[in-house]
Amino acid sequence: MSTTRLLLLMFDAVELLDFAGPYEVFTTANRMATRRDAAAPAPFELVTASPDGRPATARAGLVLQPDCALADAPAADVLLVPGGVVDPLLQDTPLLTELRRRADHAQITASICTGAFVLAEAGLLHDAEATTHWEDAGDLARRLPSLRVQPERR
Repeated sequence: MSTTRLLLLMFDAVELLDFAGPYEVFTTANRMATRRDAAAPAPFELVTASPDGRPATARAGLVLQPDCALADAPAADVLLVPGGVVDPLLQDTPLLTELRRRADHAQITASICTGAFVLAEAGLLHDAEATTHWEDAGDLARRLPSLRVQPERR
């Protein structure tokens, strides 16, 4: 079995659950796999990155230390963009460009909650189905009318 590398973005005002939830899921999967076969490689390698490599302060105030800057992160099989207050990210042209570059090489690019706005602004949701938190679904549909926003889906 090979190891799948996940790149998880963090940023100021990230929703802590949107970041920590996936992190916990994949590290728990690693722990469970090790229990079954201690000699097998971990199924997942998690790499955390902030736009500039500096710590990010989550929306709830917790300071998160990234492994690296997004541009310096190793290539990843899975790119995850959590939600939170994403308005500054939507204006960050270098970040959006880097996300596009990384998505071109990832097998899976996904978002949690309002991270869908970031993927959409980066041009990664072309005439696609998308979802976000139900409170934000109308805004996403208005912002990008070409998306088929599915508010009832997870």
